Amino acid sequence: YFGKIIINNSLILNTLPVEEYLKGVLSAEISNEWPAEVLKVQAIVSRTYAYHKILLNKNKSYDVDDTTMYQKFDYNDNNTSINSAITDTKGIIILYQNKPIEAFFHACSGGVTENVGDVFQTELPYLRGVPDPYCSNNRDSYWSFSASESEIKSSLKGIINEEYDSLSLRDIKIYKRTGSRRVGEFVLIFEKNKKQIIKGNTFRLAVGSKELKSLLIQSIRRERRQEGYVFSFSGRGYGHGVGLSQLGAKEMAERGFRFKDIIAFYYRGTTLGGYN
Repeated sequence: YFGKIIINNSLILNTLPVEEYLKGVLSAEISNEWPAEVLKVQAIVSRTYAYHKILLNKNKSYDVDDTTMYQKFDYNDNNTSINSAITDTKGIIILYQNKPIEAFFHACSGGVTENVGDVFQTELPYLRGVPDPYCSNNRDSYWSFSASESEIKSSLKGIINEEYDSLSLRDIKIYKRTGSRRVGEFVLIFEKNKKQIIKGNTFRLAVGSKELKSLLIQSIRRERRQEGYVFSFSGRGYGHGVGLSQLGAKEMAERGFRFKDIIAFYYRGTTLGGYN
């Protein structure tokens, strides 16, 4: 590890400078073999995200943790390309009205980013959904996932109404789509024609975000088997879809876009600057 370790009751805290923290974040969040410009983008985005959380959590005993709820962290001081990207952009963050933005990012938009309000119930003018041609045809954008009726019901335990626990899950349909065509709400149809509407993001996180990679779902098919229904989902993209698409940024960098252009594309109406 780097920095100072503090043990505080049930918490183990690692204190270190932001620029050193970024070495661990970028090592965990992005490939050091990607183009230099996209590494610079990730350095600026992750630095901005960190400063925003530092301000938000100023009354807590910690600023960030090392999970995907914040940013993943795996300290490595030997990644020359990552270290160079951090050094070359030292102190630069993304600003909106002279304040660090909430710099959400995800793996792949699947061709269109998402309005932040459709995922996190907050409206931010610089995080509106936009068409993303740089991540629309990526071969890693397409996915499929299947789960049995019992697996889905088990995942949704505590979310499904208790009175439906003993009922067979007959179908899952898309009830509402967002402006980006992601699923805003699902409707679960049980036997006796009992129905329950569930928020798309609630469903995805419960079922598993690594399996149900995004809510940009193109189809849901069901197959009846002896043990019950099996539901198959297919779609595009990976992640919540808000803000920077890492694979889209990679494609832009490979086409010759500079880090400033990439950031301006995904975070509309923002500026770059320093923060004291």
